[in-house]
Amino acid sequence: MDVQMPEMDGLEATRCICQQWAAQSRPWIIAMTAHAMQGDREECLTAGMNDYISKPIRAAALVQALNKYKQVKESTPHPSIDAQVLQSLRDMAGEDASLVLAEVLEGYLEDAPSRLQAIERAVVAADADALRKSAHALRSLSAIVGGIAVVQLCEALETMGRAGTTAGAETLVMQLQAEYERLKAALQLLG
Repeated sequence: MDVQMPEMDGLEATRCICQQWAAQSRPWIIAMTAHAMQGDREECLTAGMNDYISKPIRAAALVQALNKYKQVKESTPHPSIDAQVLQSLRDMAGEDASLVLAEVLEGYLEDAPSRLQAIERAVVAADADALRKSAHALRSLSAIVGGIAVVQLCEALETMGRAGTTAGAETLVMQLQAEYERLKAALQLLG
């Protein structure tokens, strides 16, 4: 996706695509732009693009971006929700189970996006400690609603941050974004 297109730029086009397509079926979008500043990359990823390469396009950079896509697509899908976790939550809530579950799910869906953005910012900034803390926060929050795959990916990112690195985290973040979208869709069906 060329970021600087006439009439509708690539950021706006990407936002429209993200609104109209479910995460699992939306096209993989790689930003291509002459802008190579750190904030430009973050702006593209925040708009919903999956990767970013700068112009002039180097074949190696394009191959690397496409290989990331291949890795994400080939990863084995996991169930979105651990039903036993939600059942335990219902059991603990007793007669108020429906109300409590609705509040927990609503709270998760309100809080999780900012936690995910914090992870993305930490990776863009190459801040391993912030990655560790942000991944831990989203992992803990997701465990409450039984978000198995999100929890596993957050654990991997947290471990990476604890080791003092963010190298290779972009691929895990892309997987995390996709798994979060799956989890969100499943939770919205429950709510």
